[in-house]
Amino acid sequence: MRSRDLFLMAARNLFRRKSRTLLTILSVVIGATSIITMVSLGLGIQRQQDKWLTQLDSLTTLQVSPSAYYEEGMSGPKPTKGLITKKTIQELKKLPHVASVLPIRDVPVQIDLGEDKVELWASVQAVDFSELSEKDRAMSDGEIPAKDAKLGFVLGSFTYPTKVKQGNFEDLMDYDWNRKKIKFIIGYRDDTQAIMSGNSVKTYKELPAKYYGRLQSPHSLSGMGVYISMEMADQIDKERAELERKQSQAAGETALKTNRKKEVYYSRVLVMADKMENVDELKTTITDTYSLSVYNESEFIKSQQSATQSIQLLLGGIGAIAMIVAAIGITNTMLMSIYERTKEIGVLKVIGARIKDIRRLFLMEAGLIGVIGGTLGVLVSYGASSVINSLTASQMSAGFASEGLSYIPVGLVIIGIAFSGAVGLLAGYMPARRATRLSAIEALRTN
Repeated sequence: MRSRDLFLMAARNLFRRKSRTLLTILSVVIGATSIITMVSLGLGIQRQQDKWLTQLDSLTTLQVSPSAYYEEGMSGPKPTKGLITKKTIQELKKLPHVASVLPIRDVPVQIDLGEDKVELWASVQAVDFSELSEKDRAMSDGEIPAKDAKLGFVLGSFTYPTKVKQGNFEDLMDYDWNRKKIKFIIGYRDDTQAIMSGNSVKTYKELPAKYYGRLQSPHSLSGMGVYISMEMADQIDKERAELERKQSQAAGETALKTNRKKEVYYSRVLVMADKMENVDELKTTITDTYSLSVYNESEFIKSQQSATQSIQLLLGGIGAIAMIVAAIGITNTMLMSIYERTKEIGVLKVIGARIKDIRRLFLMEAGLIGVIGGTLGVLVSYGASSVINSLTASQMSAGFASEGLSYIPVGLVIIGIAFSGAVGLLAGYMPARRATRLSAIEALRTN
């Protein structure tokens, strides 16, 4: 028999028993809708994650930290590796595939805003502002201080002073930085220690500090921080050394005089690779050559991608359960159809229909149920996807909501329909095989 004749016969047989066929198709629609919608959620999450990752400069940034610790005056030998010094910085700049190097120093200094119960809880870090990219240098308020500028600071984009009142904490978003005299505090305010020791030398020193502005949205630097220039950090170091010298003299100690300039040790350094594909090689080079600790966001990203894949598999598995139920429904429908059409099968065999034609007829009926149900399931999935995106739009950021949480690409539509048809064929295989094994004579005797 020709394929066209088999197709018309299969369609006629299906719609001869409309109620049963429609209920079976409905089960496939539910299964196809479930699996497509669930997979679309996984794809939507993956798409949003990929979009977010493409906007991250941190993908090519290596955060390099010391693996050893040393300070001038410490007992014991100085480590030969694992420290970040000026020499290390210069050598890192000469490595292949390095686009830029940004050294960072933690500066042990406190900020006094000159206002009772208002504090700025953020670490002070020294950076070379000239090494920042144009995007990192962008300011929402004020300007980057020059190298010879007076002592002062720049705030991260999310750094605000906090008002403490009766155990409550309130971020002062509209704080007027020009209304108070701001100071850097070197050392610790501990006048009790000075009184008990019998000397009048202060344990701290106050230095006037200027507010220069706020970074707009730095990518290399944290938004929760206070930043000063390297020159300002050197000035603070000199003031601290002088304070320590006076304290030593007041305590009757003899300070060691040396003409050797104190070595500067950096807290960390950000090394920017020229291309994403060179990050792993650069990381290995820095780790092996300098024995430094190196971290890159790609490690976090890999774990996120792995978690996203797990979510996709879970969502797909949930949808697949409904499709399995639909497959059982197709098998049941086809078996019932064979029992009811036993005499018809006998007639087909007597008039010369081949075994493979009978098998193809029943497989085509099962496949049609799967394809029709899959097609309707795609249409319902588009509607469900629109509802999901509408409901979640108000709860997401602008970038997330603009594209939606659920995403149904054309490939998923094709796969969904093809998968539904394949499920129908597989579900119809056993009934079709049963039909071909019926004896023609026994089938004709059936009432």
